Amino acid sequence: MSILTMVTAFASVLMIPISGNLALAHFVVFVGGVGFGAFDTGGNVWIIKLWPLNSSPALQVFHLSFGIGCLVAPLLAEPFLSTIPTDDDELEADNPVTFNESTYFLYPANQTHNSTLPVESSVHYAFAIASGFYLIPMISMIVLYFIDDSDFKPPKKNHLEQALDKEEAAEDVRFSRVLLGLLAAYVCVYVALECSSGQMITAYAVKCDLHLAKTTASRIAAVYFLCFAGSRVIAAVIAIKVTSYQMLVGSHAILAVTAVVMVMWGNSSEAVLWACAALLGLGQGPIYGAAVAWTVSYINISNGMMSLIIVTAGVGAMAPSLLVGQFLEYNPSVFLYVCFVTVVLCIVVLLAMFLFTRKRPMLIAVKKKCLNEVNGDAVTKDDKFSL
Repeated sequence: MSILTMVTAFASVLMIPISGNLALAHFVVFVGGVGFGAFDTGGNVWIIKLWPLNSSPALQVFHLSFGIGCLVAPLLAEPFLSTIPTDDDELEADNPVTFNESTYFLYPANQTHNSTLPVESSVHYAFAIASGFYLIPMISMIVLYFIDDSDFKPPKKNHLEQALDKEEAAEDVRFSRVLLGLLAAYVCVYVALECSSGQMITAYAVKCDLHLAKTTASRIAAVYFLCFAGSRVIAAVIAIKVTSYQMLVGSHAILAVTAVVMVMWGNSSEAVLWACAALLGLGQGPIYGAAVAWTVSYINISNGMMSLIIVTAGVGAMAPSLLVGQFLEYNPSVFLYVCFVTVVLCIVVLLAMFLFTRKRPMLIAVKKKCLNEVNGDAVTKDDKFSL
C-alpha cells in the first residue's frame, strides 16, 4: 500500500502543471491528496509499529521531512515562476494580449531582444523536479519489498499480547476512544495554527500597519520555515533523552509567550514580527510528532484511528482561508487574533489530555506487568514442588 501511495503522489505532482484544463487539474490534485493522506497515515502507524518502545525520535525525523520540504519548495519554485524581467533598468511589459488561451506581452518597438516572443510558463520544471524526489523512496521501497516482503503485523498473537488484549478489553475501550477524540481535536486546532502561521504571515506583513515590502515579508516567512525545520532537527536528536511530555510542555510555553507578544506588538514593531516568526517556527516544529508519540504511549493506534487524525488535520488546514484570508484585506490584525486563539485552544486541549491520563499507566508499564505475570505462571507450572 505504501508503494502504491508513493506512485500516486509521484504521478499527481508530475501531472498537475500539464493537466491542460482546470477540471482535470482539480481531479489530479484530489488524487494526489488521497495519496499524500494515505501515506501520511500509513507512515505514522508503520513507524509506531517498528519502534513500539520509543517511537518519538523516529516520528520527529519523519515529520522533519515535512519541514524541510516547506523550506525547500519556495527555493525550488522561485527560478521557474517568472520569465519577465523586473529590474529597474529594463522596460516593463504592458498591454497583455490573450489569444487562443495564450498570453502575449507587447513591448515597445525599439526593444530589439526576444521579449516580443510569447512568454511560456516554465513552472512545470519545478513540479517535475519535485516529483523526481518521490522516485528515491519509491524505488527504495520496491527494492526492499523484493528483498523482504514480510509484514510487521504478527501472524499470531503470543501470550503477552493475548494477556494485554484482555486488559484492554476490560478497561481501555472508553479510555482509548476519549483520548483519541482529544488528540483529534488537538491536531485540528494545532494544524489550524501551523497553516495560518506558514501561509498567512507573508500577506500579513504586507497588509499590516508596518506595510513591509513583499521581499521582506517573504524573508520573514523563510525565517519561520527555517526555524520550523530546525526545531524538528533538534527535536529528533533530543527525543532520545527528553520525553514527549516534556517536549510538548516546552513547545507550548514558547508558543504562549509568542502569541501574547504578537497580539501586543506584532502590528507595530518589525523587530517583534521577525522574532515572533522565528519563535512560532521553533515552538511548532516538534509538536505533531511529540503529540502522536505521547498518545501512543497510552493507547495502540491503528490505521483507522490514524486516518481520523489525518482527517481532522485536513479540517484544520482549511483555517487560513476561512478564518484569516477573507478578512486580511481590511482587518490584518485578524491573523494575530487567530494565532492567539489557536494557541490558547491548543493549551486547553493539551491540558485536558494531561489531566485525563494523569492516573493512567503507560503501555510499556502494562506490558511489563503482563510479561511478569506470564513468566510467573510459566515458572509456577514448571515447578513440580509448587502448591
